[in-house]
Amino acid sequence: VNNIISGLKGKLKQFCDFTHTALEGQLVEGTQESAISKEIFLSVNGILQKNTQGYNINPENDLIPLKRFLKCDVCGQYLRAYKAWKNKEYYYKCNTKGCACNKRADALHDAFKAQLDNFNIRADKDLAEIIKIQMAATYNRLNKDKEETAVTLSIQIKEIDTKLERYEERLMNEEIEKPMFDKYRSKLLAEKQEINTQLALSGNQVSNLDKCLDAVMLYAGKLNTMWDCGTYIQKQQLQFLVFPDGMYYNRKKDECRTQRVNSVFLSIAQLASIIGENNSGNKKGVSHVAALVARTGIEPVTPP
Repeated sequence: VNNIISGLKGKLKQFCDFTHTALEGQLVEGTQESAISKEIFLSVNGILQKNTQGYNINPENDLIPLKRFLKCDVCGQYLRAYKAWKNKEYYYKCNTKGCACNKRADALHDAFKAQLDNFNIRADKDLAEIIKIQMAATYNRLNKDKEETAVTLSIQIKEIDTKLERYEERLMNEEIEKPMFDKYRSKLLAEKQEINTQLALSGNQVSNLDKCLDAVMLYAGKLNTMWDCGTYIQKQQLQFLVFPDGMYYNRKKDECRTQRVNSVFLSIAQLASIIGENNSGNKKGVSHVAALVARTGIEPVTPP
């Protein structure tokens, strides 16, 4: 049937009838001999408009946020999304021939949220405070070298400014000629620009760490809820925030996996697990555990 329709579609180009907006949609017959009748033309045109291959390709929308995020675990290609023509349900599928990676969207969303839930921390006030203390200690430790570098670079900039002032004085006192002044000035300014660039890179630190940690803890406690309530763009942003390299879906195992997790959310999850094990489900010894965790510390680890 599809071959017949395709053939007729080609014949339609030979049909001499035409329409125009100025004719208000009326069909005007030409004087040449028609390749097909008007009845066949109108009939086939209606069939072509209704023709379907069993599913519809959907634009980006809130119901299929995992497209361009999930990849097939077999071939590594991104999963695409479509809405089935028969049952009107959304599906994700891999277009690589032979992979047969095809999964209903709602079921795949559940598999994804099961992974996201591993980093969805349910922390009371005491646990949240312990995690914040450790996160602050880790942040400060990682940025200690940056702070020392920033101090050294700032001193170097002051030394260059002092040299520039001296050369300006010598020029004014006619101790050196203008060409020589311009030469040394250009050289010092180039050095200063390079140091300022290094200083900008080393000074990329959080100005209000406590508020930032409060925001992170709030965010980490509502990952699934925020994903459920978000728009397509918001869901995509959250997905890549937690799993920067995206995820892979294995159809046989029916599970999602990732090669990298955001170190902040990973660290919070690890701390919550460590503290939970030490507390054994009770509130006693919170201050002792806080001291122990802060002293021991953790390093961001990427799970296998």
